Amino acid sequence: MKVIKNNADKVKGNVYTWKLTRDNASEKNIYLKLRKKVDSFVYFIFVIIVILVVGGFYLYNYSKKRKESINEV
Repeated sequence: MKVIKNNADKVKGNVYTWKLTRDNASEKNIYLKLRKKVDSFVYFIFVIIVILVVGGFYLYNYSKKRKESINEV
């Protein structure tokens, strides 16, 4: 997972450290927001699907206009 937000006192690589003392332990909150990493393969498939949909839409409109221009002659 990927850390999006945190309130750690110290971050070193993938280690998040909160410094708790007797004075701040009752008032200190620990906040760590995570997000699942999406594999780059998923992005690749999404881009391919978008390209195919846009290309299909373009070809459909192009062939429709071409048939209309042939019928007008």
